[in-house]
Amino acid sequence: MLPCSLLRRIEGFDEFYEPIKLANQSMGLQLPTPERMGRKNVKRYYESMHTRVKEFISSSLEDTFGTLIFDGLLDRKGVSVVNILLSPTGSQKVRKIFFLRSMYTGSRRVDAGLYARLCEESMLEFEKMMPICATVSDNNFSCIKAKEILLERHLHMLSVQEQPHTANWVMQDIGQLLWIKEVLSMVTAVIADLTNHPKLYSNFKELTTEYNFPNSGRSAFQLDRYR
Repeated sequence: MLPCSLLRRIEGFDEFYEPIKLANQSMGLQLPTPERMGRKNVKRYYESMHTRVKEFISSSLEDTFGTLIFDGLLDRKGVSVVNILLSPTGSQKVRKIFFLRSMYTGSRRVDAGLYARLCEESMLEFEKMMPICATVSDNNFSCIKAKEILLERHLHMLSVQEQPHTANWVMQDIGQLLWIKEVLSMVTAVIADLTNHPKLYSNFKELTTEYNFPNSGRSAFQLDRYR
């Protein structure tokens, strides 16, 4: 999982998103590294990374409207997870997809109301860059119900036919892009840098505990592991 997002399960903590502009091999050069940040706290490092990536996306968008893609599932431990993506409407190119959020809800059941709220929060976060005009979801009951809630509250939105494991197969396709592998390699290097600075790495470990990072688990990209 890219470190520009801190997964959380506790209500009230600041949420970190992971907006990623795909198919730009030079993007990694625009992100701050622990070396550049020195020994400043890791939370500021994450915030800076999040801001840089958002600015990069905002400056590169050409399309006017977007389609929200979301998928809710239970992980191997039975905890509910939701993945939310954004794609410019009408684009069939994988490079045009942004990964907004992957979040452990802390619930042992899939909750349509919670999924709808998380989607709305993502819509508000990005509405100035790309207003949402349509949505597509996984085809399980809770996701379909969540989409119905969204359509009731946002009458301008259109519904796209549900697909099984919508966000999962999209992310698997994204994971095959060469530049994603390069970014994951960069993440490995970042973790190595953190490890070489005991105090900085200690702060990093404290944050992963505070925000309830999974200790270990296969990432959605299926190319890396949570650290």
